[in-house]
Amino acid sequence: MTGLFKIEGHSMEPAIKAGQYFLVLNFTGPKVNDIIIVKHQKKSIFLVKRVKAVLKEGKYLVEGDNPGHSEDSRKFGAIKEEQIVGKLSFCFWPLQKFGFVKRR
Repeated sequence: MTGLFKIEGHSMEPAIKAGQYFLVLNFTGPKVNDIIIVKHQKKSIFLVKRVKAVLKEGKYLVEGDNPGHSEDSRKFGAIKEEQIVGKLSFCFWPLQKFGFVKRR
């Protein structure tokens, strides 16, 4: 297990909203549409993004579902595999969203 994360910000709305809590697990080989936690390339923050493309040499394009509120590959380019913390696996708060995260 990687850890528990609270979502802050609006970059993944409407699929994921600020205030939701998720279990994030280690995994390998992100696939298109997986929702992942990424270490920002320059800032000491984590980002929640959807994998949009798998590139060569362990690089990925990631984007938020809400482009007007998302800092993502459209701004900073591809991310490296080592920046990936884990995959959003299970929502445990709020209770009405309780359950496994589904891919599109």
